[in-house]
Amino acid sequence: MKIIEEIVKEHLERHLDVPVKVKKDVSLERYCLIERTGGGEEEYIPSAVIAIQSYGSSMYDAATLNEFVKAAMKKLISNNAIALSELNSDYHYPDLEIKKERYQAVYNIKYYQED
Repeated sequence: MKIIEEIVKEHLERHLDVPVKVKKDVSLERYCLIERTGGGEEEYIPSAVIAIQSYGSSMYDAATLNEFVKAAMKKLISNNAIALSELNSDYHYPDLEIKKERYQAVYNIKYYQED
C-alpha cells in the first residue's frame, strides 16, 4: 500500500525535470519538497493537505517552478487512487532559515486507500 506522499512524489517525478524530495536538501539549488501538513477522513474516504515547496536560484526561478508544479498537479486526478486534487493556495514563501527563494502550493487531496 502506498501512502499519499509516495503517490504525489512519483507523479511529480514523472512530470517535472527537478528532484522531488520528502526531506529538505540544502545541497540542491532547485528542487521540490513535499510535506503533508494535515489530513482527515469523510465517509471512509481519506484526505490529505499536501504542501509542495518549490526551491529556486531566484524568486523568478522558484515562481516558475511553482507554475510547473501546479500544471503537473492538475494531472494527478488521472491516477485511479485520487478522488480529488484541488489547489488550496499558492504563494511566495522564502526559506529564511537557509536564505533560499521558495514558493509553496498547498493542495487538498482525497484518495482511495487499499487495505
